[in-house]
Amino acid sequence: MTTSCCPSWVELANKHIPEMKPFISSTGSPMYYAARIAKEKHPDAQVVFIGPCVAKRKEARRDECVDFVMTFEEINSIFDGLGIEVATTDPFPIPFVSTRAAHGFAQAGGVMGAVQLFLTDNNRPQVEGIQVSNLNKKNVSLLRAYAKSGKAPAKFIEVMACPNGCIGGGGQPVPVDASIRQKRREAIFNCDRTSELRKSHENPEIKTLYDTWLGKPLSEKAHSLLHTHYHAQNR
Repeated sequence: MTTSCCPSWVELANKHIPEMKPFISSTGSPMYYAARIAKEKHPDAQVVFIGPCVAKRKEARRDECVDFVMTFEEINSIFDGLGIEVATTDPFPIPFVSTRAAHGFAQAGGVMGAVQLFLTDNNRPQVEGIQVSNLNKKNVSLLRAYAKSGKAPAKFIEVMACPNGCIGGGGQPVPVDASIRQKRREAIFNCDRTSELRKSHENPEIKTLYDTWLGKPLSEKAHSLLHTHYHAQNR
């Protein structure tokens, strides 16, 4: 199975590696299910996704629950135009709990790490995984070979289109090089050190969401809101 959170990877597979479709997780991207939950609770809400990913624009075109997409670079330009220095503004306490594992989603290996934490915590066998970040010709050829043969050196493949994952995304403020990506990794690690909760599945906000609204994991409502299906597209 491969991950499904990177829209560039999903788009690539749909268009150029259709043999991979059965192996892509049906779980929607964070934007996908967050938008559905927001619209379900607040039907008149305007949903705006702000993130490091340019490919979210394409994803949003086929997502009726997302109204606008902006990148970090665009938000940064707005701040510059308005003379807003984020470093000098008062801190804003986020009213929701996040976990150390969730912080890692933005870097290569983060999603796979969260899965392995869940398996360990529930006394389940570890799943051997491999991580692919940077969809260059070599890596695309590798994934195509896995799809066509139906065989891979691991049961779980985390795929991210950008170098080092979302921290190297095309919508991040420019310039971006290896040293800047490393600083972003360090910022994530600093968030980890200050987080009381480590595991995504122990997040009380998620537990409350299931207990009061979605029901149990894999319930009919949870599946309809959190999962999607991929269809082959014309090249």
